[in-house]
Amino acid sequence: MGHPYYLAINLEICHLIDIHLAELNIALSSGIQLGIRNSLLIKNNESFLEHVCQLKDEVKVLKNQIIHKDIFFTKAENEITAKLEEIQALQSEIKELKIKYFLAQKDLSEMDFLRRELTQIRQNVELKNVDLDLKKDELSEKKDELIWLRDELIST
Repeated sequence: MGHPYYLAINLEICHLIDIHLAELNIALSSGIQLGIRNSLLIKNNESFLEHVCQLKDEVKVLKNQIIHKDIFFTKAENEITAKLEEIQALQSEIKELKIKYFLAQKDLSEMDFLRRELTQIRQNVELKNVDLDLKKDELSEKKDELIWLRDELIST
């Protein structure tokens, strides 16, 4: 419940109260026996009683302070625990994001490779298209030449 230090203080205060109460009892019995000092002892007893009441009030105040500090420390511990859990969650999220970043980088590298490969394939296709166009033109010329030859042969 309380801190051992506060418990020791409480015990010491209770011990002091017990001592003061014992002194009060001795003072009362001495006051009866001594008669003349009776009024002086009564005043001393009143003073002791006031002091005991003050000490009891101080004990109550200290106990309340201990309770409030215990509540404060419990709240602080709960807040620290919550923050630690939040930190752990954020660290896990950071790990996940790092993994996603690594995978995204890998995907981007693969996409760049495929883009370069596609560009190369397109260039090859364009070259083949140019070759085909040239061959088509050659065939067209040969066709025209053959038609011309045929027409020449037919006309002769």
